[in-house]
Formats: sequence, C-alpha cells, structure tokens
Amino acid sequence: MGDRGGQLHFGEELEEALIREAREEVGIKVQIDELLFANTFFTDPHRQVILLMYLCRTKDHQVNLSEEHSEYKWATRSELYHYLPYAITSDLEKYKVFEKIKLID
Repeated sequence: MGDRGGQLHFGEELEEALIREAREEVGIKVQIDELLFANTFFTDPHRQVILLMYLCRTKDHQVNLSEEHSEYKWATRSELYHYLPYAITSDLEKYKVFEKIKLID
C-alpha cells in the first residue's frame, strides 16, 4: 500500500518515487521527461509542502485508481484554472510552465 500524501521512502530518489506513486495510485507506468517546476508553500503554520511538477508520458490508456481515490479527471489547460489553487496557477504562469508543455485548451 502506498504512503499517504506521496511521501518519499527513506533513501528513495525523487523520480523513483514519482514512478512508484503513479503505479500505486492510478495504476499507470510513466516515463519522466523533465522537471518543469518546483516550489514550496505552507498549508498551515506548522506544515510546509514542496511541490515538484514533472512532465511525464504514459502509453497506458486504462487508469486503475487505488482504494484511496474515488475519481479522476483528465483536464485541459483551461480546466486547470478551475481545479488548481490560484497560488499554483499564478506561479505556473509566472515561470512560463504552460509554455513548456503542449496542453489541450
């Protein structure tokens, strides 16, 4: 069973953790192309989160959610503004992340 919140296993490389989490949480095998963006923010005064956004690809067409999840959605670029917090989308625009990848509008 996977770790809650996408935590790293001790000694695990970042990319290994991403591949493992994709397999455990949504049942797909991903190929990592590149790190697109990294940032950190506080969810409360005692909890700091690090956000790492990678460009990944998969040949898998079937998503198989783990028991931790009940639904998923493939989102277009314009839909991301609805689903992601403003703080994240504004940073993605500021650092031109959307320009690095091809997303469907």
